[in-house]
Amino acid sequence: MNRLTPLRVWDPSGPTPELGTAHALKLMKEMYAWDIATRSSIIDARGMVLDVTEFDYKAINKVIFDENGVKIRTIPATPLPTNGGLNTQKIQIYQFMKVFCHQV
Repeated sequence: MNRLTPLRVWDPSGPTPELGTAHALKLMKEMYAWDIATRSSIIDARGMVLDVTEFDYKAINKVIFDENGVKIRTIPATPLPTNGGLNTQKIQIYQFMKVFCHQV
């Protein structure tokens, strides 16, 4: 890991804060606490920072990223009828970017 800037993550919120991306990544960072602590003495810690931008999972066509001529807009994440999880309809944008969404 030689990244010298924070890892920037854009992903939808959830119906409640504990179902959102920020919470999931916070828990992931806690899960890796031992690993992060042991690596922090040998790698630049700037690359271990997570910069999370959550956007409303119900938003439609809202600009969430606009830098260097690249503009990304939201598409709705709809509840799955079987388990209440989030299902981001991302098939339309796979050709342009990789989107990571967690399913609860």
